[in-house]
This record gives sequence, structure tokens and C-alpha cells, in this order.
Amino acid sequence: MKLKWTITIMVLTLVFFTLCLWTLTVLQYKNLDAINVASSFVDAVQNKDYMKAHSLTIKKGFVGVNVEEFILALEGEIHGAEFVESEIFSVFPFQSWGNYFRRKLRGVACATEQHSVDYRIDTKGGNIQLAFEVRVIPNDKCQWKVHYFQTHAY
Repeated sequence: MKLKWTITIMVLTLVFFTLCLWTLTVLQYKNLDAINVASSFVDAVQNKDYMKAHSLTIKKGFVGVNVEEFILALEGEIHGAEFVESEIFSVFPFQSWGNYFRRKLRGVACATEQHSVDYRIDTKGGNIQLAFEVRVIPNDKCQWKVHYFQTHAY
């Protein structure tokens, strides 16, 4: 009888451990540092604090070397729409907690891939809702910076 209970407990422990490992492969890990930079960027645009928004960018290429170029790029995307409220509706690429722990165990300091954070933006007047994507990448110091943004269809 004692052997039967021991085997039952061992099997249940094995099943529980297997379920925990499987869960790590399917639950999404979201990089909060990357999301916070993207959200700060959207908040700065919403508050028309273009200096702050530009300071969160890589300051080259599409996002503009200076604030004037940045404002031109931004206006080309939002076409004068005034942001009222924003909400995250997706984060890409999918990364599992298992992948995150694997990277940490190997000693990788920060993720190297670009993260894309999609927002649902309500605009002033309430008649237009924008899908606004912000792409962030880490620099050589593992600080996340905006390198691209765009409006797009849902």
C-alpha cells in the first residue's frame, strides 16, 4: 500500500512538473522595458511634448535627426489627428517565458530583436480610431529606443 502511494505521488509530481514546463512554452513574456518606452512615446505625442517624444527615439533615419524632422514624420503618419486616449492591443514578436529564462541562463543581457507595440488610439472628436504601431530596439547599452512608428489598418 505504501509503494502504491509513493508511485502515485511520483506520477502526480511528474505530471505537475511537465505541465509547468509546457506552460512556460505557451505563456507570453512581454518585455516591460520596451513597452514602457513605447507607451512613454505615445503619451508624449498625446501631450504634444515632441521634444520628449523625440528624445525617446534613435534620432536617425525615419524618426528624424532633429525635432523638426521628427514632427514632419509624425504629421505624415497621424495627419493632424489629436490623440485622446490610448490602449495597447498587441505586442510582437511572441516570446515565451521559456525563451526568456533560456536567454537569462545563457547570460544574455538584453533582447536584441525589435519589439512592436500596437495601440488603439481614440482621437479628439471621437469619430476616428487609429491603429498606431511603435517599434522599439535596444541600443548597445540595452536601453530601448523608438526607431519607427506608423498608423495602419486593424
